[in-house]
Amino acid sequence: MNDEHKRAEGQAVRFVIEDGAVGQFRRAAETTCAPDEHTAPWTFPMAVEHWLSPDDKVDTGFDRRRLLHGGQEFIYPNGPLECGRELMAQERIVERFEKRGSRGGLMRFAVVETTLRDASSGEVAAYVRRTLIERDGAPS
Repeated sequence: MNDEHKRAEGQAVRFVIEDGAVGQFRRAAETTCAPDEHTAPWTFPMAVEHWLSPDDKVDTGFDRRRLLHGGQEFIYPNGPLECGRELMAQERIVERFEKRGSRGGLMRFAVVETTLRDASSGEVAAYVRRTLIERDGAPS
């Protein structure tokens, strides 16, 4: 894999945390886990992925047929996200590494961080970090 040709930073995308979208997310996730009805559930930033077009996203260079989800982390430096708030979301690759799997194959890791900033002030509202793993083919 030649990483220098991959897109390590995506385009910033503006979106609004809409009451309707938050309500749909709550129903789909079967959650009431939010500080109150005017804030998004803690895992709501996962929905940001659906607002990003392929051109807005980073390019890890991984083969999606071999892709595993290695983890997810949500960080809110200033509390939960309020409905009606306008944000800018931008992805970037913050770390890459490789290691051998317990069954012999090479695994490639990419940690992708999405920064959510207030569209007016630029203040960071949240960070979403996900770890993607590309597994090797069958071990020999």
